[in-house]
Amino acid sequence: MTCLLGVASYLFGRPMAIELSWQWAALISIGIVALAVLRFASSLRAQRRSDALHSILDAVPHALFVKDSRFRYKALNSEFERVFRIDSERVIGRSDQDIFGPDLSKRFAAQDRELMGSGVAHAFHDEIAVDGVVRNFQSRKQPIFDPRGRFLGLVGVAIDVTPELQIRRELEQSRSDLELALSLGGLGVWRSVARLGKRARLNDPAFLDAAINADRRIREICGFSEEEPVTYRQLFVRVHPQDRQRVAARLEEVYRQRRGAYRKQFRLRTPDGVERTLEVRGSLSVHNDPGTAGTIVSFIGIVKDITDEEVLKASLVTKAEEARSAGDAKAHFLAMMSHEVRTPLNGVLGMIDLVLDTPLDDDQRTMLMRCRESSVSLLTIINDVLDFSKIEARMLDIESRPLSLSGLVEDVCATFSAETARKAIGLAFHVDAAIPQFVVGDAVRLRQVLTNLIGNAIKFTPQGEVRVEALRTAQGELELTVQDTGIGIDPRATKTLFEPFRQADIATTRRYGGTGLGLTIVKQLVELMQGSVRCESALGVGSRFIVTLPLRPWVPSVDSMPGRRAPHRLAIDASKQSVSARALPVSPSGQGQRVLLAEDHPINREVLTRQLRKLGYASDCAEDGQQAWEMLEAASALGTGYAVLLTDCHMPRLDGYELTRRVREREAVRGGLRLPIVALTANALLGEAERCLALGMDAYLSKPLQLGDLREALSKVLQTGAGAGEEGAAQAGSGAVATALASSPHYARLMQLCDGDEAKVAKLVGVFVTATEEDMKAMDRAAAAFDHAALRQLAHRMRSACHQLDEDAAVRAFEAVENSDSDSRILALYRDARAELVSVMRRAAAFAGVPAQIPG
Repeated sequence: MTCLLGVASYLFGRPMAIELSWQWAALISIGIVALAVLRFASSLRAQRRSDALHSILDAVPHALFVKDSRFRYKALNSEFERVFRIDSERVIGRSDQDIFGPDLSKRFAAQDRELMGSGVAHAFHDEIAVDGVVRNFQSRKQPIFDPRGRFLGLVGVAIDVTPELQIRRELEQSRSDLELALSLGGLGVWRSVARLGKRARLNDPAFLDAAINADRRIREICGFSEEEPVTYRQLFVRVHPQDRQRVAARLEEVYRQRRGAYRKQFRLRTPDGVERTLEVRGSLSVHNDPGTAGTIVSFIGIVKDITDEEVLKASLVTKAEEARSAGDAKAHFLAMMSHEVRTPLNGVLGMIDLVLDTPLDDDQRTMLMRCRESSVSLLTIINDVLDFSKIEARMLDIESRPLSLSGLVEDVCATFSAETARKAIGLAFHVDAAIPQFVVGDAVRLRQVLTNLIGNAIKFTPQGEVRVEALRTAQGELELTVQDTGIGIDPRATKTLFEPFRQADIATTRRYGGTGLGLTIVKQLVELMQGSVRCESALGVGSRFIVTLPLRPWVPSVDSMPGRRAPHRLAIDASKQSVSARALPVSPSGQGQRVLLAEDHPINREVLTRQLRKLGYASDCAEDGQQAWEMLEAASALGTGYAVLLTDCHMPRLDGYELTRRVREREAVRGGLRLPIVALTANALLGEAERCLALGMDAYLSKPLQLGDLREALSKVLQTGAGAGEEGAAQAGSGAVATALASSPHYARLMQLCDGDEAKVAKLVGVFVTATEEDMKAMDRAAAAFDHAALRQLAHRMRSACHQLDEDAAVRAFEAVENSDSDSRILALYRDARAELVSVMRRAAAFAGVPAQIPG
């Protein structure tokens, strides 16, 4: 400035120079200010560009960084700071050595040099520990050059791919597990996508020729090579011709539903002729194709070769059938053995009983009684084996009927009175007063359990006493206890005491005998009755057997008890009757009525003839069913006939079953009186009684047959026959009927309720007669009006009333009316039930001594 002023003064003179100097000074000052302003504005623009750049960098969702030519950090974004837990102020101008340590810095330096040398971008995968946790990063670095090609630095981005890698590893593991599961399960997977026209069906070529993505297992099962294309057309060709139509029909059905599960089992033949059975499960879905007017059919599923399973299943079915056949053969064998053993035993016991009923001296009677006891012991063994077989084959049912527990215990103990007197030991029993007078249970099986336990106790008690107790526990259960003072049992042996054919030790069998099945049968019977049994014992101090059962009191007003089986006319298993009852003399009651006996065994014919004669019946004998049929026809032609047919079930030429069928068919065609038929069989297996009664027989007796059993059966069937068709017997005086019922008790349920007071029972029966007259009128009106609902309701009422009188046939008849689901059959069922009720009314009126006003 001074130089400029000096030059100006020299050239222009002093005044002029001074004037110019101020002008130049102003110009220069203005220029300086303008320059400063320009530089400030440029700085602001640069700052804004820098802020915008940092904003852009921070907006990037991944870690981003910039390095200079010496690989020092020039810039980085906020995501970089967050991911690597660092502050940018401490990083800018520093190298990887300062941030990541020597190991990682060497790797990063090598990457940067490679990048600078190549001049192109590269991607790298690195594992970096952040806060002690190793994470996976995928980075991409790009070198930066100026226009003259000089290296200025590089820019890079690092992406944390740890979650994605974890998901990928899990997917790979899942895929591996799936492949392993499919491999272990022998499963193949297929999928397909086909585009069809709008109205196309699955027999359209677009579907049949659609490519199927089938895995290796499906190709192995169906016989396709690895390179061979698979289509539905090729698959259908290999489906067994007999299965092809139903496979296609099921597929078409799922297609019409547009979405659904496909499941089918069919056979397939491979090109090499191997036949396989496949199980296919899939899911088919149909969607509209947005690009066309057609549809997209997606089908995915799995296939399993179940050929081996089907072969195994067929083998198991065959073996099960063989086992069933073996079981049937065993049952048949037992039935035959029962028949073969019981038949001669029937002759032995029958003859002994007949001889015992003749005058004998003491020695003779003692020897015969010993013979009888031995025969009964043999019969007991047979019964044990048969019972065990029934239970083992699950052929034994438990009934639920009202019974008097105190009476049952007393009766069972009474049968052992002779044995305890002979051994000079005591036998006492006690029934808890808290137990109801009548409970629901199976009297026959409960008697069998007690008989077995008391018999064992007496057998193993040389001195002392046996005590039987029936208690009601605090839990409301029934506890039956049989305790003795006998030899006792080693506590270690009680664990196997209830196993088949096991006794405490070998010496027990040698000394006391027995099959070793008694306690096994007890345990199984108790379990069938929903109870349990256990033993407490010690050597030399006796044993205590405890049976625990559910206690179900009987409510007389309830007409249908849980678990009650359908009643039948009469089924007497003579082998289950007590020994003492058989030894009692039986008074004649036949009054000269004629009985036709059909029996092929000569000894049995002789025994039964003598027994019938002793009971007061006249008898004719037939050696087989055919001869019996001819004698029945001849008697019918002469107009004489027989009062009862007593027939063996198993005979040559014509057995008892076929003979019964012929008799019932003849009666249905010709009409007339119904001939009572009593079956005789040595087959004591379960189901025999039901078979006999279903064929139309009126009673079933198993051998060996005793006088008391025969008298009871004949008395009941003849009484029933008189009520059903013989007017003379129906008009007999009430005193005669009462006498007959006294010898063969009727209305046993009411007798129990009235403590045996016959007058009270007669009064109740009279009430039944009066009420039933009105009920019959109401039922007749309902039937005439086709009011089936009212008829069913009245049938239920009548079934309940007949049940109280033990009129089982009427109970079954009205139960059929009540349960009939066909309005067309209910009237026919009612006619049969009404006819049965007429017989019930006549017997009831005769017993009560009141007139019966039977409507219609």
